Parts: sequence; structure tokens; C-alpha cells
Amino acid sequence: MVNAAGYYAARVAEWFAPHGRPPLPLLMAVMSHQYPLVEPIAEIAARTAEHGQKLPMIRDPDVSYHLRQEKTGLNLGPYERTCPSEWTAGDMPDDFSFHLWRDDLDRLEDYIADAMERMPPLATAGVINGPIPQTPDGLPLIGPMPGGGAGGLRRQRLHLRHRADRRRGQGVGRLDDKWRDRVGLPERGPLPRRRLWLLPHQRAREGRRGLRPRIRDAFPARVLARGGGAPVSPLHDRLLEQGAVMGSYGGGERATWFAKPGDDTGFDATQTGAQNGPWHTWGAEEVAAMQTACGVLDLSGFARFDLSGPDAATWLGGGSPGACRAWAA
Repeated sequence: MVNAAGYYAARVAEWFAPHGRPPLPLLMAVMSHQYPLVEPIAEIAARTAEHGQKLPMIRDPDVSYHLRQEKTGLNLGPYERTCPSEWTAGDMPDDFSFHLWRDDLDRLEDYIADAMERMPPLATAGVINGPIPQTPDGLPLIGPMPGGGAGGLRRQRLHLRHRADRRRGQGVGRLDDKWRDRVGLPERGPLPRRRLWLLPHQRAREGRRGLRPRIRDAFPARVLARGGGAPVSPLHDRLLEQGAVMGSYGGGERATWFAKPGDDTGFDATQTGAQNGPWHTWGAEEVAAMQTACGVLDLSGFARFDLSGPDAATWLGGGSPGACRAWAA
């Protein structure tokens, strides 16, 4: 059974509870997503008929939107920084198909004004406002259903949140198809499907974080802001004492860089593509240290196993330099 129910996926997952172990809450939020649609434009219709192809897509990472041809009109897709989450109090209706929310033009003012300078016909656009599922990092949730496995349903699977299907959907579909045909993981590592630690109010907050940076300029130091209560390594407190600035990686917290007393670790200072962030000096020092001495890296996030059975500790101990003990889950 593959759960591909989009923004209803969390409710569908709850239906499996009477038949096995209750599933963990899915790490996704339902966001209010708006996009203006323009009626057919004669010039676009004529160009499409003449050249047999659509206009190229336009992306503006500064204002944060994409503009593409929809039939013979235009579709303006903003990546809103202020999009609200919906149905966070368990008030999702049983049926929302073919329904929309009222438009909220104040949220779209900057996007429409900028796009109209490039495409004046957008002045005649109508606005669509409907639900869209979102994960904290924008990655799909695919693979075995959390909460299945031992004591639960073994053939539950997730296939959710491709984000932009024209870029990723086909590859994700192929990967999951091959994954289902095999025991274990596919030949190429799957997109992460972890990140199952958030409470409902955190899922909404992290969902907004995942939507906002979708097409912002990327750079090596940019990471998702950490979410409180994420899994941490046994070295977490010691790393913080050394000035570690944490980021969110695969649902857990890991050190992104190490600040010195007086360094500005705020969002505006660190989340910049310029090469003058407070982490730049630290990065240079790390490179120099690795060239002349050595470094130590916390890799405990790669050393988590979910094992069961009377010989689980013995098996795990065979590949560990330290002693392993068994405990009751």
C-alpha cells in the first residue's frame, strides 16, 4: 500500500493504526499556496502556434518566484516568505477537493509588482489559493512508512511531496519503484525520509522554513535553521562548549561551524552568499589545521542502527571498537 495522498497523507496514515503499530506523525505541514493565473494571451497563443513550443520558464531568486506559460496564458508561482500553515488544530475537512481559500493579495503584492515589469499582462491575473504539503527541507518523503516494520504493517510505503514534479518527480518515482522491487535500499542512496521528531506545531513552523528558501541563491554555508528538540549526538554539549553553531541535517543537529567569542551568529550575518561571513575566518583556520596537523569529525549521526533480537548486541559489537550493550526498547 503506497500512501501518495498529498496534503491528506497524514490522515491516510492514521487509517493504518487499527491494523498494526500506530504510525508516527508524518513530518509535513499543509501550507496556503497562492499563484496568479492569466487568461489566454493572443501574443503567446500566436508564438506557440508559430514555434510549436512554450516560452522558457523565468526564475527570479531575488524576489523569489517563477513565471511559466500555462496553456496560452501565464502562471506566476511565488515562493512566499509569509505563507501561513493551515489545519494545524486537526480541523482538516473530510473533503476539500475542488475547493479554494479566498485570495490574500497583500501577500503577493511584491511578487506581482516585480513580475508585471517583465510581463505587463499579469495585471489581468486571477489568483488561485489552495493547500500544498511541505516538508522542512523540501525533500520528498519516500520509502517504508515510519511506524511499520516489526509489530506493524510491513508493506506500508510513503510517496509524498515531490515539490516540483517537472524537476524531480520522475526520478523519485523511478527510485521508489526500484526500491519496492528489492529487499533493502535501491542501488543509489534514497532521498532522506527521516525527520520524524517534530511535534505538530513544529511541523507547521518547519514547513514554512522549507518553503521559503526554495529558489534562493545557494552557497556552501547555507543550512536550514535547527529545530528545537531534534536528535543530537552524545557529544552535543561538548561541541556547544567549543562554540559549535548547529544546523539541521537529516532531522538531527550537527555542527556547521565553530564561532569564537564575539562572533555574530545571527541569521543576517551567517546566511549570506558573500565570502565575509563570520564563518569565513574559521573555515580558513580549519583548512590550515588540516594541512599541518589533523582534525576530528563527529560522525555519530552515521552510527545509528535499529536492531532487534537476542543476538543484536553481539552482531553490533562485531563492528564496533567499543563495548555494546542491549537494553529493552
